[in-house]
Amino acid sequence: MKLFFKLGGLLLFMAVSGCMPSDIYSETERYARDARLLDSFDLHRTANWSLVNDPSISIVTIKQAQAEANRYNQSLASTVAGVFRAYFPHIHTAKQAKNLNAALSIARRERADYLLMPQVLVYNDAIGTWAEWRESQEMSKVGRDKIKITLSLYNSGTGDLVENAYIEGRSGWLTFINSDPSELLGPAVDKYAHQLYGKD
Repeated sequence: MKLFFKLGGLLLFMAVSGCMPSDIYSETERYARDARLLDSFDLHRTANWSLVNDPSISIVTIKQAQAEANRYNQSLASTVAGVFRAYFPHIHTAKQAKNLNAALSIARRERADYLLMPQVLVYNDAIGTWAEWRESQEMSKVGRDKIKITLSLYNSGTGDLVENAYIEGRSGWLTFINSDPSELLGPAVDKYAHQLYGKD
């Protein structure tokens, strides 16, 4: 209840201060994300630089022992490829997961400048629908979805690791109903791709 009073107070203060509606919406949204009411994400990079000269990028998932993990990774690769194509037109994707050496061979065969290997580290699809609750009926599984991924970027020519990017997404208390962990990745991957692109 205190949280809603704070949000209401923030809206009132910005309104009487003469803020534009867009500013009010932006600040309220930011506050709601900080308060975990809306979906949110954290992006951490081990380096801070951008790619130049419109490089070609090969996206290959790392091969896992579990079939379920490979499915998650392949879905993630599709999401990453879709987002990255808005910034980097020369994107190649592999249909099957590979180990690092095989992935580098694919990237070199495609004459890609870089190899990007996305991997799902945590995929927690909590109960968010009435049907899921009826099937499980475990209160401990009700709540916010969570997903953690890593995006490993390699120089295709040398095989050197250029950087790792880590993304953690969580659904909000007002948005976890009918949600899916994979839906949390779009804005975070877009932010990473924009940073790598480095152009406004």
